[in-house]
Amino acid sequence: MRHNPFPIAVLLIVSGVSAQEVGNPIDKPDFAVQAQIQKVYDALQKPGIDPRNDIDVCREVVSLRTSAGKDQLVKQVAIFAATKKSSEDTHVIVAQAILQLLDLPPRNTIRVLAPYLDADNRQVRDIARMWFDAHDMAGTRPPGSPAIKPVNYEDYLEYIEWQITHNDDVPPAFSKYIYERAPGRALLVFAYANSHGDVTKRLQVIRAAAEGEVTPELRATGKKLEDARQARLNERREIELAEHIVSNAIWLTKNGLPDRFQQAMPDAVKELRKLARRQEWWARMYVACIMRQHPELRVGDVWEQLEKDNEDLVRQATKPK
Repeated sequence: MRHNPFPIAVLLIVSGVSAQEVGNPIDKPDFAVQAQIQKVYDALQKPGIDPRNDIDVCREVVSLRTSAGKDQLVKQVAIFAATKKSSEDTHVIVAQAILQLLDLPPRNTIRVLAPYLDADNRQVRDIARMWFDAHDMAGTRPPGSPAIKPVNYEDYLEYIEWQITHNDDVPPAFSKYIYERAPGRALLVFAYANSHGDVTKRLQVIRAAAEGEVTPELRATGKKLEDARQARLNERREIELAEHIVSNAIWLTKNGLPDRFQQAMPDAVKELRKLARRQEWWARMYVACIMRQHPELRVGDVWEQLEKDNEDLVRQATKPK
């Protein structure tokens, strides 16, 4: 496979499949957009070019960027990668380069690809997973190197907040992925995303108050919403503290400090027990992932409870990978 002229972290081996095989959920090809992607692809084939400074490449990328909405562009590039054939599958690297050159906000790519991290179609599944791997940057560090750059979950918080605000479910495949990669950060993402409450009602109260329409009913509603917000913030702080205590214990054992780990372990187990009793599945999911990844923190009765949890994702998290 030829070297790509960009620092592309995503490599994908793709066999040719028909557009019909790709089908939903990635959707059907838009032939006009596919034709423009092909033009960008062709422009990138010139040897020795700097893609970001080459006039032909820039012109075709600009045309592609304006040919469809951002979400649709992500879908169409994924379809292109999954359907085109090339010698040694070099088109897949180029497809990833095209996504980079489009410079789309991560929120669009996350929103489109998140549901397909476990898609039946191998090409679509691999494109999604490898894009997320590159986005997180966790897979680019050599084994054993210090985690100077943390896993990038800031964009995931924005995505989950969007889903919650619009009453849309977070795709199970996405939740599973982020918990397997970094369970502590995944826990905090869900804790923060769920700490806002009904933002629409709060804004309505604030707007009415600003317009001088304060009534006893409005005042009572505002107080109720504020009390609920403070309660959620307190809950979030408790979850943040629990994650910190557990992470500290894990750090001690990973860094060869067994005596200090033994001192920290009772508090860590206590916090895991508390999280396992919470009604939110995403809190119990964290406990399942931590106890599976760190058997030294596994507690028999808690583990058995998680193995029988009423949430599929939590039960699956207790199974060996």
